[in-house]
Amino acid sequence: AEAAAGASAAGAGADTLWSHTAAQGSAAALSRYAAGSPTVVSKDKCVLISEILDPRTRSLISVANMSDFIMSNEIVSSAIAQVAEQREINQVLQELLSARGNETYVRDARIYTDFSEDLSFWDMAKRARMRSEIAIGFKVKDEVQARLNPEDKHEKRTWQLGDVLVVVSED
Repeated sequence: AEAAAGASAAGAGADTLWSHTAAQGSAAALSRYAAGSPTVVSKDKCVLISEILDPRTRSLISVANMSDFIMSNEIVSSAIAQVAEQREINQVLQELLSARGNETYVRDARIYTDFSEDLSFWDMAKRARMRSEIAIGFKVKDEVQARLNPEDKHEKRTWQLGDVLVVVSED
């Protein structure tokens, strides 16, 4: 039923497959995108994200030359372990992992600044909050890795074209 809902909302064809699989693995896809991995392709190509249930299959991934996969059993196990440790996390996980609710987005820094001022991550987070978003990190244009929960939140920096902010938002 959930797959049908995702398919009807996304349309038909390759976009349906991408929308449904991306929703299931949005955290993994975000991580690869923020790291600069080429998971985002042109509209005329389709990226397949495979679901691997058996951990022994993981070794075949390199042989099959597949770059994107989800270990769904590991995600479920991790979520259950987190809830067992701290019950309050259940509401957060339901909000982030359900088909409805908030999602993680990578937004162009131009949405929050015109690049004429030096701003800290906290300044950018405040501007994101005014748009009903929660900033959780950023990626500098020339860096490979995104900075999630950055340590230097108070440090002012010059934001540049190509920098992005990672936010949690409803849409």
